[in-house]
Amino acid sequence: MFRDLVRGHSIHRAIIAPTSAGATETLDLIRIAKHAGVRVSVLPRMLEVVGSSVEFDHLDGLTMLGVRRFGLSRSSRLLKRGFDLVGASLVLAAAAPVMLAIALAIRLDSRGPVFFRQTRVGKEGERFLQIARFVKQANTRRIPVALGSGAIPDDLIAQFHSEQLVQHVCFNLEIWSEPLFAKVCPGKNRYVGYHRWIEALETAVRHWGRGNVYSAMVAGMELEPEHGLEWEQAASIALEGAEDLCRRGIIPIYSLVWPVGGRQRPDYHARIRNYFETLSAGYQAIRRRHHLTVSDTFMCHRCAYMQLECDLDRTVLEAA
Repeated sequence: MFRDLVRGHSIHRAIIAPTSAGATETLDLIRIAKHAGVRVSVLPRMLEVVGSSVEFDHLDGLTMLGVRRFGLSRSSRLLKRGFDLVGASLVLAAAAPVMLAIALAIRLDSRGPVFFRQTRVGKEGERFLQIARFVKQANTRRIPVALGSGAIPDDLIAQFHSEQLVQHVCFNLEIWSEPLFAKVCPGKNRYVGYHRWIEALETAVRHWGRGNVYSAMVAGMELEPEHGLEWEQAASIALEGAEDLCRRGIIPIYSLVWPVGGRQRPDYHARIRNYFETLSAGYQAIRRRHHLTVSDTFMCHRCAYMQLECDLDRTVLEAA
């Protein structure tokens, strides 16, 4: 309320005149005024507030005690900045011989530059394109290749297809539901976004067709205590995602993860087992309903060490 009053009347200074109020009430008024961003002047009484944080104000011949505002003045900021620059320069000059020796040791012991550089998230499309072109030149035996990058832009996805660089695409969404995605994959959520990730998968389906686009999913992450889900709820969310992705022609691949939290629960192992069994059985029915199977040129039952999709599909085929 006081802050609104200050803004509404363009107040720059508050003058506090203590009466019979105690020191505590006066100090509370000073704090409120300072937090509102105005200069504070206090009519002196018994000099109880005189100290290092007080300066004298002279207003129309009346002497008051002024309380300094929060922060540094312009001159103090300039002085501090100058001190920082001088101090940092001296430290850098003292450390320069050591840094030079370290750089020289790196050059003598390792290949490549002294300073580490890498392509950041969202900038990897061009790099993957270059790698895929080199792989195509060297791949004389025509071994099937999959694009396992992040959700790259649509124009680069189209370029991968037009140059016939890969036979499958796998953009790893990791987990279904936007709130869980934001918690579990904060980097992907910030730099790419949940809906953009799904859009990239759909773009790939338009180019390579249904059943040739995959997304690795981390099964069991929903069981972490911080999400507050029982295994039935977690399995229901995962199966909802499997249904939605398969409807779009995208095949999720589930890898079981052991939750870090909740190990003290007596049903810790039972929850994981029930969750994964329910998910695997339900997901197999979803794939059959949408006529989707995991291609042997993408992942086979001999190379899948954490996933059950290939084994379950193979069991059905053998039974038939």
